[in-house]
Amino acid sequence: MNVGLPWGIWMSPFMPFLPLPAKFTFRVGPPIDLGHDPDAAEDPRARRIAAARVTRTMQDMLDELVDRRRLPILG
Repeated sequence: MNVGLPWGIWMSPFMPFLPLPAKFTFRVGPPIDLGHDPDAAEDPRARRIAAARVTRTMQDMLDELVDRRRLPILG
C-alpha cells in the first residue's frame, strides 16, 4: 500500500506518481564586487567579510521575493 499525492492511498506500487505543479520564481542580481586583491584570498578575515556580504545580498533579494508573494503556498 502506498500513500501519495494527488490520489491518496492505493494498493499497487505501480500506480504512476504525478507531482503537483510548482511555481518557481528567481532573480538574478547585479555582480557583487569583492575587490581585486589576490592576497585577500589567503586572509581568513577577508574571506569571512566577503562571505557575509554575499550572504546578506542574497538574503535581501530573497526577502524581496517573499514580500511579493500573494499566497504562502500557491502564490
